[in-house]
Amino acid sequence: MFYFLAILAIFANTAKADWQEAPPWPASVGSMGENMVADLNLARLNYDLKMLQFDDQLTCAASLMAAQGTCLNIPLLTRIRLCGGKHARIGQLMACGEGDYPNVIDAWMRDAKTKEIIMNDRYATMGAAKVGTIWVAILGEKVE
Repeated sequence: MFYFLAILAIFANTAKADWQEAPPWPASVGSMGENMVADLNLARLNYDLKMLQFDDQLTCAASLMAAQGTCLNIPLLTRIRLCGGKHARIGQLMACGEGDYPNVIDAWMRDAKTKEIIMNDRYATMGAAKVGTIWVAILGEKVE
């Protein structure tokens, strides 16, 4: 058990260092982070849902996932906790190889499961990251 925790602690420090070296969404994609929040909020507005706020901890967790791709076998809640987040409910969206930003949003809105996550009114915060061709967005409900 101690060995596992030590490995996890080393990974957490390495993951945070990698995340700092490979900046999260706002730094790597510029205004795309703001555009994504605005576009998803516009879709949510049509259904009278609360507006999403950008969340640094969810962006950190999304960056960890995007940087490692699907090879990262650390559960979503663990990634969020490694980044300092405390969320009661979370939903993750991924797109691989969709190309540019409009294609990613379009793909997420056409897929019933990802659209259900986007339209869940319990989610009030969002973080996102893009590394290479992997896009990740995480929506969450913070613990009060």
